[in-house]
Amino acid sequence: MTGRKLQERHLRVWSKDPCCAHCGRLCAFPDGFELDHKLPLFQGGADTDDNCQVLCSGPDGCHAKKTTSDLGQTRKRTIGVDG
Repeated sequence: MTGRKLQERHLRVWSKDPCCAHCGRLCAFPDGFELDHKLPLFQGGADTDDNCQVLCSGPDGCHAKKTTSDLGQTRKRTIGVDG
């Protein structure tokens, strides 16, 4: 799904619950979240509103963490400037 239909889905799912499904943080529309499939498509999940949820975005956001987990990978730990 792309274009207007995808944007309409973003608004419908976000309107039902604008908070991240994992951490509960309030997510801004339209840039503060990623629309995520609860059961990933590659694992047989349906491409429907009922299978979608709002997850906060960004490098340390819940969407990145869930995607990594869904793929069976581990996240590379970053070391800050203070070591």
